[in-house]
Amino acid sequence: MKEKSIILSGDQLTLEDVVSIARYYRKVQLTDNKNVKSRMNTSIDVISNAVDQRLPLYGVTTQFGRLATQTIEKHMCEELQSNLIAVFHMDTGPSLPLEVVRAAMVLRVNSHLIGASGIRRIWNVYMIIFLMNNVTPLVP
Repeated sequence: MKEKSIILSGDQLTLEDVVSIARYYRKVQLTDNKNVKSRMNTSIDVISNAVDQRLPLYGVTTQFGRLATQTIEKHMCEELQSNLIAVFHMDTGPSLPLEVVRAAMVLRVNSHLIGASGIRRIWNVYMIIFLMNNVTPLVP
């Protein structure tokens, strides 16, 4: 009997599900639930509006840490995110086991589906494609 895919929806993900995806390469897919898509779109709108209106949104329209009270210009928001990735893009030791990284990928996608991150659905689609094709980043 063919094993059913685990459907990620932002909830109802069990530890057993995560282990079966991360360690045993169980198939996984995103939900087609309209409520989940709506939640994600709403969070995207919140972030877009904050950027457009220059509202303080930590790490999106403001700096970080001590500089969190400093709002940045709209055209700098994308650069801020790129710089954040660059700051943490360094090798600091041996890589985590692949199953740990795969578990983190599953948990990240599932948390995005809650609709609180402002991330577009397409990035979750890519993450699932990577998981299903065994494309796993090396994470120190």
